[in-house]
Amino acid sequence: MSEDYYESALSSLLKEQDRNRLLKILNEIRKGVEGPNRKENVKKLYEKGCLIHIVRKLQEPHFDILNFCLSILGYCCMERVCAREAVKKFNLLQYLGHLLKHFKQNSIQGRIFRIIGNLCDHWERLANVIIEKEVQLHIIAKIVSSIDKFATNDQNETESVPDNESEKTPKSETNSEAAQKKMSEGTLMMALRALRKLLNSGTVLPLIRDCHVVKVLGSLLIKFTPLWESTKEHEEVLKTTLNLIFEYSTRHQTYDIIKQLHTTSKGNAMECLEKLVILNPLIVMKISVTLGEVQKSKSDIPFAEISRTFIQILQDPSNFECGRADPRHSEYLKYLCFIIKQPFICSSRERILECNLIPMLFSILNDCKSDNEASIKNQIIVISTLKSRYIFEDLQRCILLKNGIVDILSDLLDHIVGPDLTLDTKHRFRAKKNNDEFNCLSGCKDYVFPVTCISDVFQEPYPKRCLSPCSDTSSGPSCSPPCSPAMSLGDVDFFDNESSDSDNYSPVCSDAEGESPALSSTVIDEGATDEFENERSKDSNHVDEQADASEPSKVRQRSILSLKKQLLYEIVNLIRVFVLMRPVPMELNSSSLLIKLLKLFLPSNKLLCTRDTVNVIKLIAQTPEYLIGLMQTDFVMVTHSFLSISHGINCSACANMLKFGQTILIQLTKVIEKGCGQGDIAHQLYRANLSVKEKLVPAIPFITNNKKILYNLFITCGGLDVMIQLFRKSTGMQKGNISSLCVLATRIGIKNPVAAFNETGGKYIDLPIDIQNYAVEQNCATVVRFKLDDGTCVEADREFLSERSDYFNRLLYGLFKESEENEIRLSNVSSKSLKLLLMLLQYDLNSTDVHKINVELDTLLDVIVLTDRYIMEDLCVCLTTSVQYFKLLSSTIPTIYQWSLESRTNILRVESIAYALVGCMNDNNRYDMFENLLQLGYVEQIADDLHQLLLRFFHS
Repeated sequence: MSEDYYESALSSLLKEQDRNRLLKILNEIRKGVEGPNRKENVKKLYEKGCLIHIVRKLQEPHFDILNFCLSILGYCCMERVCAREAVKKFNLLQYLGHLLKHFKQNSIQGRIFRIIGNLCDHWERLANVIIEKEVQLHIIAKIVSSIDKFATNDQNETESVPDNESEKTPKSETNSEAAQKKMSEGTLMMALRALRKLLNSGTVLPLIRDCHVVKVLGSLLIKFTPLWESTKEHEEVLKTTLNLIFEYSTRHQTYDIIKQLHTTSKGNAMECLEKLVILNPLIVMKISVTLGEVQKSKSDIPFAEISRTFIQILQDPSNFECGRADPRHSEYLKYLCFIIKQPFICSSRERILECNLIPMLFSILNDCKSDNEASIKNQIIVISTLKSRYIFEDLQRCILLKNGIVDILSDLLDHIVGPDLTLDTKHRFRAKKNNDEFNCLSGCKDYVFPVTCISDVFQEPYPKRCLSPCSDTSSGPSCSPPCSPAMSLGDVDFFDNESSDSDNYSPVCSDAEGESPALSSTVIDEGATDEFENERSKDSNHVDEQADASEPSKVRQRSILSLKKQLLYEIVNLIRVFVLMRPVPMELNSSSLLIKLLKLFLPSNKLLCTRDTVNVIKLIAQTPEYLIGLMQTDFVMVTHSFLSISHGINCSACANMLKFGQTILIQLTKVIEKGCGQGDIAHQLYRANLSVKEKLVPAIPFITNNKKILYNLFITCGGLDVMIQLFRKSTGMQKGNISSLCVLATRIGIKNPVAAFNETGGKYIDLPIDIQNYAVEQNCATVVRFKLDDGTCVEADREFLSERSDYFNRLLYGLFKESEENEIRLSNVSSKSLKLLLMLLQYDLNSTDVHKINVELDTLLDVIVLTDRYIMEDLCVCLTTSVQYFKLLSSTIPTIYQWSLESRTNILRVESIAYALVGCMNDNNRYDMFENLLQLGYVEQIADDLHQLLLRFFHS
């Protein structure tokens, strides 16, 4: 229609017209206000003063004129100015109330309901005005009664009004119009929309208590739920009704809502919630959770039935197009878990657990093992649910433990730290930024765990965030306490940013009244996915700055990392729940689970490590009931390995590892030295079988250095015999057992043989000896030749040799036949060794001094044998001291020990064993050294030497 036609129609409306002419004018005006230039045409209508004429036309008795006028008013009332003027100046509400009282036609009622909704859209106070004037208007009563009659199918019954006035049917009403009195679904949707628009904080109480709106809505649920189950029809009506019930229950969260839903004219509407889970699981969950807080008996809300429906759907992955990877599966899981984590679920706990809740949750954890975002999110939700105290008490948690939850948690940690149980502590040097943090530690490479306690820098776990599901303003991450962690997926709040399902509607009724308006779906706020605070936040921020958000792969990596942190947070807190159970569950003594938790403190996992993990491991370590179990696993030895730092404490990674290892071991030390741990270990050493003893004994030195306790456990209780017996076995040469022996040696005071050199002030005399330059002096008067086994001859000064050695003096000038010979045969002597001996005799060596002789070890050892054979005691002591201070190394210990045994001198035999135990070397070199020692074939001799050495210092 051209603008001229529209303006002409407006001008004609101001004049008196007959019925047919008026219908044409109204039709042209409606086309104008519903066209693309709606706002401009409504403005023209208002400026020309036509609004009052359209309102007054509502007094006409003609059905078609009323429809046109109401349709035009529906568009006009979308503008604030028109809406306010129509109500305030032209008394539109009185006209609408009159029409509702005297006209039951579907089209008229539908358009009136739209107008009321549009008026409330632009004037919130209007809803309060309608409530205040309801005694005269009866608008809300007509809306509610229309819905109630539609729900109960009482459409043909004569309608009554509060003032007992009988309805007067206009003379213009025809038989065809009477057939239109049956309410259509579109009109019903507009009536529901009007009830929603009329709702605010001031009107909610009269609408519920006086008008019984919720009871009528419950009747609608009862009527349409069976139809939807059988034919899948009336879906939008049910969704809108559910949303409206939720909005009313949120505004007026009292038992009145539950009572009205239980006592509708058609029965108990609460029973429909279970059946409507598939239709709109989010709203069903919201309604049940909101009303659950005000229920008075466990039968008020069918939580068990609703949960059972969720469980049945989730149990079968074929219910979803993409199986467990389907987004709908994750949504259903979130809704179920949110319900069963609420405090009021306690009354329905047993019935919910009978619906195979635990097997269903376990199946999700077992199936969702792929490293993708959807799987990790599902894992987070399930783990968060398992630690809920409302659905799982200690009895149910025992069932979780018996069904293998610990193994499942261990498998989940595989995706975070990997399945390998070995610890790789290699890392690059990173200078510490805070030099004061670890200044109490000494800077040595091979640090031995001290017993003295250190201050604990780790804080207690974060306080739990309290959800307020039924509050519009208090939910969401922004309302968390300042010290609380970001809300994880396990704590999703579904009550933020509510939007209605019936906002998107057509403001004007078409001629086909049966069509329903399009509805918008509710969008779920999945909650924040912020990273958890941890002590490596600076490193984390540094990595975040380097990530290029423009690259999808890096964005995905950051998202996966954030989700893994949340999953770890939930796993750690679930373990904490188990640890705090009484009696203490022993299933947590899982070596794989505990070691994977320890791996989080490796430098490679610095972005995942949190204070919560530290606190949980501390809690396990300080629980006396866990002590024996922990000692039988690799937990103690692995924790002790954190003390072997590679770069010193000036490296931040090394300092953090050292700090963590000390923090955990100190808890075990307290249990032994101040608690009942010593008695428990002693009891096991007396009563347990050999396999248990062999697991316990190696762990003892790592967690106490109290010599009295060590004496009691190793000597009185026989722990030393077990350790030596374990050493003799082929299976006993594990690295942990070697480390245990070495730590025990340090604990009881065995000194490093090389360290005695420092007691002399570190001074020594360097002897510049070159065996190749050996020769007899030219002015030598008497020369004696020594013929060796290999046929070579070594010459020496006969006089000088007899002066330096009593042995050679008697040999060369005594009663032996060699005294008359110039060539003497010496057996079992090498040329190099003899030359070195002769050269050493040229020095006036003092046994009180330390001499460094730079020759091959084998030659030096041969010379020591010669000095012992030729009774050169002072020289023997000098050479032995030189070997002890300068030749005792991890690579030479097997050679020296073998030489000591095979030469039958036993020189340096004990010193070799002592150095093997407490010498300064890294762990790998020590393990290789012991392996080479055992390959010599002297296992029994080594074991005996170890036993005697340890026993001597125990008694010292």
